[in-house]
Amino acid sequence: MKKYIYLLIMLLLCIQAIAQGHNPGTVLPATPTTAPWNVYTAAPDNRQNASVTNAQSLALSPTGSSGTDIFVNYLVDTTGYTFYLVYTTNGTAPSRTNGTVVNMSLAVISGSNRIWAGKIPQQTPGTVVNYVIYANTTGGTLAAANNRIASSTLGIQASWTEGDNFYTFYAPGGVTGATFWSRSDAGVVTSGANVTSWTNQSNPANSLGMTPTPPTRQSSDNINFNPTLTFGGAAVAFTPSNVLAGNSSYSRIVVFNTSQVGPTNILGSGGVGGTGLATLSLWKPAANDNISQWAGGNFGSTVASAQNIMQIASSIYGDNVTNGTYININGTQGGTTTHNLGAFTASNVALGGAYNIGWQNVFTGRIPEAIVYPSALATTPLRQVESYLAIKYGATMTTDYVASNNGGAALITWSNATNAGFNNNIAGIGRDDNTALLQKQSRSENGGFQPIIGLGTIAATNQANASTGFDTADRSFLIWGDNGAATSITTPSTISGFNYRMARVWRVQETGTVGSVKVAIPASAITGNIGNLSIITASDAAFSTSVNTSAMSLETINATQYYTATVDFTSGQFFTFGGLLRNPGGVLGVRLWLRADQGTDTTTEGAAVNTVSDQSGNGFNALAPSPAANKPLFRTGNSAVGRDFNFNPYFDCTANRGFYNNQAIFTSDNSNGAYFVHAQHSGTVPTFGTTLMAVARGTTPGTAPYMDQAKFYFTSNTNLQWAANNINATVNNVTAAPALYSANWTGLTAANKILQMSSEGRRRITTGAITVLPWAGGQPSSQFAINDVHASGAGDNSGSFYAPEFI
Repeated sequence: MKKYIYLLIMLLLCIQAIAQGHNPGTVLPATPTTAPWNVYTAAPDNRQNASVTNAQSLALSPTGSSGTDIFVNYLVDTTGYTFYLVYTTNGTAPSRTNGTVVNMSLAVISGSNRIWAGKIPQQTPGTVVNYVIYANTTGGTLAAANNRIASSTLGIQASWTEGDNFYTFYAPGGVTGATFWSRSDAGVVTSGANVTSWTNQSNPANSLGMTPTPPTRQSSDNINFNPTLTFGGAAVAFTPSNVLAGNSSYSRIVVFNTSQVGPTNILGSGGVGGTGLATLSLWKPAANDNISQWAGGNFGSTVASAQNIMQIASSIYGDNVTNGTYININGTQGGTTTHNLGAFTASNVALGGAYNIGWQNVFTGRIPEAIVYPSALATTPLRQVESYLAIKYGATMTTDYVASNNGGAALITWSNATNAGFNNNIAGIGRDDNTALLQKQSRSENGGFQPIIGLGTIAATNQANASTGFDTADRSFLIWGDNGAATSITTPSTISGFNYRMARVWRVQETGTVGSVKVAIPASAITGNIGNLSIITASDAAFSTSVNTSAMSLETINATQYYTATVDFTSGQFFTFGGLLRNPGGVLGVRLWLRADQGTDTTTEGAAVNTVSDQSGNGFNALAPSPAANKPLFRTGNSAVGRDFNFNPYFDCTANRGFYNNQAIFTSDNSNGAYFVHAQHSGTVPTFGTTLMAVARGTTPGTAPYMDQAKFYFTSNTNLQWAANNINATVNNVTAAPALYSANWTGLTAANKILQMSSEGRRRITTGAITVLPWAGGQPSSQFAINDVHASGAGDNSGSFYAPEFI
């Protein structure tokens, strides 16, 4: 019972505070065993006026004050004792003769507990605070005190060394004054996966409670390696009492990702006990590409949004201020308005729904962090908050990235102007103590091909990254963005040892000192027969000056294979990925290359092949149709089927089996080109022939693609033909044995087109006028098909053959 009374007293002593916290220097050590110091526990709270993470401690907050509470818990009677807290904010070490002295007061007597507390006033972000606690067991003055019992770093000790480390005050983006701040990496209490409460870092006494169907937090569900909360369409988190003042301006910033279509309330507010709609809301209307600000019964402003992408929404409400109401999505501002709600009362905060109206329009998606200020933030402070969130959660801003100002001018860590042309898929790592940011590994959350860059290493989560590279480098950042180009390794390169590189190029901006980082790209994203895969850096985007290369090696990270390399970037440097792309016969420019000995999803004799990776590096991977009867079979080099391709494996495309891909193989109309197939015909050719390879666009009535644009096919058991609209070339009396077949066409923009086709070295040349071959578009796009199959099955030109390779 005494334990519960004690805890109740602790809670009653907690009060509201201004939004700000601090990062302790280290975790408290164990309590010493030497008497009498083994009866003490002492620590600062983990943020202003909140409980500490140390299980032995609970913060105290004398009524009517704000700041950081420092306390000592003595487990026996302290009658006649005096306690002194001495702190400095100028970087010097506190002592009996240096620093501000606070006479600590006896705050709680509960059983054997005697808790003495002293308060360090609230400081601006970036302020370094050192403190020590002295005790005089005979009631003497500080000068006569003979025992130093705690410090900002070492906790309780029986002996001391002056000059301990410090803690630093922080706020979102280094911008003080928030009345609400919830982070999914701090203060989340769960029961299993269900969240039971979520601490308001600005005021723990007014933290978020949950509706009966709470949001969840899964250890495997992370956004840019940081935890997040998932709202399932029935969960709402709300503060039990008011945090927003009446008749004032506001700034509300929230990070979210949703696939929801229809109206939903992401971050709103409403009078506690009221009956109307939310006073202010960040609203997502039925049009799923807009986010709107709802204020006093009408929309204040609207900005374009998107589904299934990490976004930072900032809703600024300037009460009756000309053009003072607007909304940002990832820094892009919507239209501004002048809005005046008239008189309105103080209100609470609701995440994921509208307060006190039956939880209508409940949010479905993920929310890792939300912040509310009782004022309309100016541009620079708003950029600081948004930048902090963007780096932490991998969102791409359309504005400069700005660090905390540290008491001086704003520090731009990514300049949109300087990095013009490379403002896509921005991500970064960095440390900023003023804003409690320590992002050690990162990637853009935009989807697609996104490299991961980690300080020293890459771990399962940001918190699990044990690198110490940022330990002495506050306000240091490495941020990168790309040019938005293709990620296939198909751009010719003149760099020694590399014949191709990616068209996509990244640029980095480094602030402070970051040092060596690990760069990782998914192995599954590197297609084609590529050797010597490397990261290439240079001082220019053309990779012609100060070029350096670092070979990448396979590494398993979080059960996934990546190619990794360690690099020490310099600010303004460019990087991309390249290698030695092997081509058929060493001839560059191949568009499609399918091999039975490379890139198949199975190597089991007689098993169905579902996919074949395109070895050209262009990503035109072959897909098998849905019906099992139309999927090619894998045959080993010594298959019992007995086809002889010089001991190499091959595809069994008999009985109407084949591959397709609906991507555009040719990117411009009337492209020149060539087909090469090593194959052996089998069985009787159907009425319309057996298509080895074809590229086409357009559809016949129904669902089957129309494959007559340019097809390479057997017209009979002994004849092979290449046909393109109204002209063709034929080779007669083809062999029944495995043979190399090819078709080559040139001059398609001239009056007379030249078609060449060969079988076993016999060549047939035909010239004539061909109607336009519109490769580049259509329904579906110009696609390729092997044995005239498509997604739903076989076509009119499906037959039987065996082949180990298609080019």
